[in-house]
Amino acid sequence: MKRPYPALWQQHVATHPKFLPDFYRHCVIVFGMRRDDTSSAPDFTNAALIMGLVNLVWIFMALWAVFGFWMVLGVGFVLDKLIRRIQKD
Repeated sequence: MKRPYPALWQQHVATHPKFLPDFYRHCVIVFGMRRDDTSSAPDFTNAALIMGLVNLVWIFMALWAVFGFWMVLGVGFVLDKLIRRIQKD
């Protein structure tokens, strides 16, 4: 038998007070979630910027080896224009 409003039925089950403790226990068992350990996430901004620079350098070196220095200058110029256009918005 098809339920008339499955979204409302699922919402009722998710907010039912007897369902919540079982749900949290299931999350702790399956996903390893703990509600008492809510420390802030580490800041990986510097690591992401450094890895972006490393990737940019090896891509520029590969372009230089295959197409020459002028291709690297052209790609760098285009990337600079794109970054400046995004930065204005």
